Amino acid sequence: MARPLDPAASCSYEADPISEDFLARLRGLDARIGDLSGPAFADALRGELAGLVGGRYRIRSGRLFDAAGTTSDALPLIIAADADAGDEDGADAEVSTVAAVADIVDVLTEKSLTAAYARIASAKRLAKRQHKDTPNDSSNGTLGLVFARSIDGPVEQIVERLQALNAETPGGLWLDRLVINGVCALEYGIQFPGASALMGWFPPTPDNDLPYRLGVYIVLTKTIGALGPVTAAATWLLQHLQLFRRPTDIPELPKPDPADRKAIVVSGYQYNLAGDLKPVPDEYYRDRMVPEVPVQILGPGAKEPLAALRFVPWQDGGVIVLTGKFPLDGLLIFAGLKPNSWTVLRQPGDLQVSSVLPMDRRGFAQLLRVAGVRSNLRFHQPKEQFFVQKVGDEGTASPYIARLMLGLLTLRDQAYTEDEAGRLAFDRLFEAMHQSLSTCRENVADLTRLWRDHVEAVTSGKFVERGGQVIRVTESIDKPLRREVTDFLTSAVRVSKDTLQNLARLLGAEIGFLFQKPAAFENGLARLVQTDPHLADYLRQTRAWSEELVLARNAIEHDGWVLPRVNYRTSPEAVVPEEPEIRGVPVTRFAERMLDRTCCFVEDLVAHLLVAKFDVKITLTTVPPAKRTPSSPLRFTITLANGGLAPWVLAYDDVTFLER
Repeated sequence: MARPLDPAASCSYEADPISEDFLARLRGLDARIGDLSGPAFADALRGELAGLVGGRYRIRSGRLFDAAGTTSDALPLIIAADADAGDEDGADAEVSTVAAVADIVDVLTEKSLTAAYARIASAKRLAKRQHKDTPNDSSNGTLGLVFARSIDGPVEQIVERLQALNAETPGGLWLDRLVINGVCALEYGIQFPGASALMGWFPPTPDNDLPYRLGVYIVLTKTIGALGPVTAAATWLLQHLQLFRRPTDIPELPKPDPADRKAIVVSGYQYNLAGDLKPVPDEYYRDRMVPEVPVQILGPGAKEPLAALRFVPWQDGGVIVLTGKFPLDGLLIFAGLKPNSWTVLRQPGDLQVSSVLPMDRRGFAQLLRVAGVRSNLRFHQPKEQFFVQKVGDEGTASPYIARLMLGLLTLRDQAYTEDEAGRLAFDRLFEAMHQSLSTCRENVADLTRLWRDHVEAVTSGKFVERGGQVIRVTESIDKPLRREVTDFLTSAVRVSKDTLQNLARLLGAEIGFLFQKPAAFENGLARLVQTDPHLADYLRQTRAWSEELVLARNAIEHDGWVLPRVNYRTSPEAVVPEEPEIRGVPVTRFAERMLDRTCCFVEDLVAHLLVAKFDVKITLTTVPPAKRTPSSPLRFTITLANGGLAPWVLAYDDVTFLER
């Protein structure tokens, strides 16, 4: 079975205490080899690892072979245990003695990754015999790593190629960690359904034919940390070596501090019933799923539930998640499953997760019925526990919802990873701003619909009566049109001048001067340019349209201005309404432009202020429109500040919201 739990917590069986010298040598690994080039990098990496792995392990190069005589490709770095591994560098090594293999790439490209991936897979494919000093099958696997001295192009290109290689390779042969010197590591973490924590992951041995499949998400991440990607990989490798053979000379390692590393999730995988790792279906991702009301387990005569149950769809089966002290094992005996074909993993917080079961929702309901009949348990699903309120007719397929809600809230998660109070404060102001923006969009839609319906009705003759020289329009639109214009101008100004300004203030920017008189505006810009020149330039150009909007609203509220009445002209074919104007612009065109500018302003400003709160090692980049996912066409995505895609920089443009 795989080792999903924190391995550092289970490695203190008889290891020696770590010395300051060993710890300093480990933590200084990236600094010592990071600037080396060419063969010097590979030689230094081999030498550094040889000094860390202890007397029982040897670093060598060559090929591996198994009992059937199958051999691997040649590899530059093999970590083998025991005297029978041999001393000759370059000689073939029996795979059962090998704890890990690594390829070392000078310049990482899609082509060099593909070749290195194949070499690692050739080693992981070989069958291994169990050793008396290996505690169990889960510790007997061959870890496969690739160390890259440098990278040609952005990490995202490599990620796409890695995902493509995974799609055509059995999960047991995947590359376990790709270490990019000075940039990041591409690695896997493990996440249990019902839990938010992402834990370390040691893959199971390919030939460890378990009768069940783990009900966990295997999450591919781009990982950065304070210690550097090579040091982190060496620590992870040492944890594996402590369990591959016992005892070893490797000292007890300190538990990693979660604050020292940041994992940027790329994608998730699940085991299916056949044991293959497959991508998590798009509809299973958390942001696409409506929360389900859990089923309560009640004892005889009890009013308080013993536990809560939830069924999670899972590739070609399902997983059952239980929260509480009642043993999930005691319930699964009623499922009619083959003996030893399933297991339950227990996690902190009374969380229990089944392995992947050959069960759908109907089978889950049948399990509860059988258990209810054959035991004294009762199962109850409250009729009301979650309230799902409809707030609009759009989902994340709408660019407005995807970008102005889901996208910005995703950035919020990165900005407030360890500040719950700050996140809650942000959410309160963001909700007020988003509600004002939604109202503004509704106002523009109502105004536009009202005008277009009137034009159609009049030009078609539906609301026109002719009597000699008299032409009478039987429906007046002036009053409802003026009401819609007033509502729009009020809500549009409220978005930027009130709710967005409050949110910006929380994020550390004072933009109130944008709405003040020219002298105050210039003074505010002069102050801002000292601390945030990009934002200062953006607001200078924003002033051109925002001032027009505010003046139009002020004319109604302070000067008694009203939208002019609709005039009509005649032609031989029809009566044609002439659209009233706001500040010299037809009313619908003015409203649509101001709404578009406001949406761009909200997205740009909030993204700019949130990215300023990111870890310095990550930033934002834009996704080209042609590459956006139709189900959630996000404009921004997180990238690495060093080695990632070109960073997005705040700059004003007149491109419409939907074309950006």
